[in-house]
Amino acid sequence: MLQSALQLSVYGSLNAEALSEELRTQLGSFRRMILLDMPGAYLEKGYAKLCEALQQQFDREFVSLNLSPQALVFLREEVDDAHALGQSLCARVRESCGVLCSIAVSRPLSSYGSLREAFSSLEQLMEQRFWNPSEHVFTGTPQQPVTDEVTEETDDDQLLNRIKDALAARDEERFTQSLNTFFSKYRRQTNQSQIYVKFIFSNLIASLYPSLPEKEKKNGKSMDELISALYLQQDISKIIDMVQETARAVAGTFGETGRGLRRELVIVLDYIHEHYSQELSVELLASTVFLSPDYLSRIFKKAMGKSLYQYIRQFRMEKASALLLNTTKKVIDIGIETGYPNYSYFCQSFREYFGTSPDRYRQEAPRA
Repeated sequence: MLQSALQLSVYGSLNAEALSEELRTQLGSFRRMILLDMPGAYLEKGYAKLCEALQQQFDREFVSLNLSPQALVFLREEVDDAHALGQSLCARVRESCGVLCSIAVSRPLSSYGSLREAFSSLEQLMEQRFWNPSEHVFTGTPQQPVTDEVTEETDDDQLLNRIKDALAARDEERFTQSLNTFFSKYRRQTNQSQIYVKFIFSNLIASLYPSLPEKEKKNGKSMDELISALYLQQDISKIIDMVQETARAVAGTFGETGRGLRRELVIVLDYIHEHYSQELSVELLASTVFLSPDYLSRIFKKAMGKSLYQYIRQFRMEKASALLLNTTKKVIDIGIETGYPNYSYFCQSFREYFGTSPDRYRQEAPRA
C-alpha cells in the first residue's frame, strides 16, 4: 500500500483526501529521495541485488521503487552531506552489482506533498549527465539558465547561418571559426534540453552532408544514419566529436574549387543577419564596405550564387517561417519583425515564396 501511494505521489496522481491518517504519517516521514539510473535493462533481472546493496548501505528503513531503468529510494534518515552519500552509494552499487550507475539526491523533503516536485527536480538533475559525462553524482537544485559568455550573438539561427554562408562561399577560415564559436557555446551552455540540442546539431549535420566528398558518402553512413547515431549519443562531447569529424571532411574539399569569402562580403552578410528587420538596399549595404552598388552586386552573386535581393528575401522568409511555426505571434507582427512593415506586401511576398498564405502555412505546414 505504501509503495503504491509513493508511486502515485511522485507522478502527481495521489488522491490525498482518500488517505488514512496512518498512511499520511508514513508518507510524511521521508527526509530524502534518491534516483538511481542503472545501465541498460539491469533492473529487469538485477533489482533484488540492488535492494541488497541498499540494505547494506542504509541503517534505517527505506522504501524503493523499480521504475526501470531507474530506481527511486525514499530515506527516513537525516542526511548531512548529500554528495558524500551519493558517492558512497555509487561505490556500493558498483561493488555489489558490478555496474556503474548515476545518482541524484534530492534536497530535504518538507512533507509528502513535496514528493512530486522533488521527483521532477531529480529528473532534471539527472539531465546534467549529458553535459558532465564524467560525473555520476548530482545533488542540490537543477542548474538554472546561464548567460552565454562565449559570444554576444547567442541566437542559434544566426550562428547556423554563419556556418552555412561560409560553407557556400567555401571559406575555410570563416567556416572553422563559426563552427568553433557554435561548439564553444554548447560546451558551456548547460541549460538546454537534450532533445533541443540534438535537434540543432542534426540540422547542422543535414547542412554539412551534401558537401561531403562523394567517396565519404559512398563508403560512410548516409545522412539519416548519421543523424540517427547522433540521437543515440548520451553526452554533448560525443555529439560535438561526430559533427567535427563531418566538418573536417567537408573543409578538406574547400581547396579544390575556390578561395574563401572576401572580407567585404563577410561584413555584408553579418549586417544582413543583424538588421534584416530594417530596410535594406544595395546602396546601404555597399556603403558599409565602401564599394559601389554595382560592384558589390557582381561579387556577391559570383560568391554566393544568388543576388543580394534573392539572399535577403530568402533569409527573411526563413525567419518568417520559423516564427509562424514556433511562436503564436500575429502575422502582421511577424511581417514587421522580418522587414515587411506593409502587411499586404508581406503576405504577397510570402505567397510568392512558399505558394500559400502565412495563415494557411501556419495551419498546415509540418512542424520540425
